[in-house]
Amino acid sequence: MRHLEKQVQKQRKTNPFIWFIFAIVIPLAIAAILTLTVLAIAGVNVDGWLKSAGEKIPGISAVISSEEEQDSNDTKDAKTVIAQKNEEIEALEEENAMLEATIDDLEQDILTLEAKLSDEDTDREEDEEKQTSLKKISSSFKKMDHKRAAQIVENLERDIALSLLADLSNDTRGKIFEAMDPELAATLTEQLMDNK
Repeated sequence: MRHLEKQVQKQRKTNPFIWFIFAIVIPLAIAAILTLTVLAIAGVNVDGWLKSAGEKIPGISAVISSEEEQDSNDTKDAKTVIAQKNEEIEALEEENAMLEATIDDLEQDILTLEAKLSDEDTDREEDEEKQTSLKKISSSFKKMDHKRAAQIVENLERDIALSLLADLSNDTRGKIFEAMDPELAATLTEQLMDNK
């Protein structure tokens, strides 16, 4: 029995502690939470009020100030990272603009080279046509009377006459020069020599 009484006394000793928690601490916590909720709904700045009240309490003020310092440091770090990223973006945009300008220049170069190539092809075709025409005309001069051929050559433009005479055989050319005015024949001969 004594044993039973001791257990009952132990239970009574622990009961006041549990009674204190259930009777005082929990109701106060619930009341505080309800009060803060009602104040927040009513539009009161509960966070600001709690921080200002917490700064007055010695142990809690150190925790609040360290949190604020951490937030301040985090904000500074974030601003630094944002500034670095903005600088990187600007550098990349400048590089992109330079590359686009280079691409435009290269495209212009391509167009210029294509135009030159087209012009050269056209010039080559024209030269080939002139050569073909010149060969046809020179073959007709071979069959023609030399006096008549000399008269025609005398009346041709100088460049055409030189091209035509250069395409003829030495024998035919000599016969045409023989039928031509000697001064003009000498001038054309000199020019033929200079062209070769």
